[in-house]
Amino acid sequence: MQRQRGGAGGGCAARGRYERRQRDARFAADWDRAIDIGYAEIEAMLMREVLFGSESEEIVLDGEGAVKSRKVKRGRDLKLALQLLIRHRDKVAAYRAAAGVQRPDSPDAVARLRRAMDEIARKRAATGT
Repeated sequence: MQRQRGGAGGGCAARGRYERRQRDARFAADWDRAIDIGYAEIEAMLMREVLFGSESEEIVLDGEGAVKSRKVKRGRDLKLALQLLIRHRDKVAAYRAAAGVQRPDSPDAVARLRRAMDEIARKRAATGT
């Protein structure tokens, strides 16, 4: 069976994108910005997973709408997310430094998060929850 070329991961098209990135500064900048956005999304997803975990329930109904079966799925396989973080960590750090973007764990970001958490704790204490 012969592999088709040109799709999302396909040979000639992928090579063309990398070549354009090398010769077109604006395209390269947009590429870096897209990687930064994707990286931030992965960071946020991992943080949500660490803080809250994940659980979903798959419910199968019979023809009359009664529950036929239930299946609870817990957690995600985070190997790919971690590989992407590791692969792009240095590039994203350099991009963020050049763009003046603070890291999510910068002292300012941590201070803002602590203030928000303190405010939540204060409101919970005031309402007794």
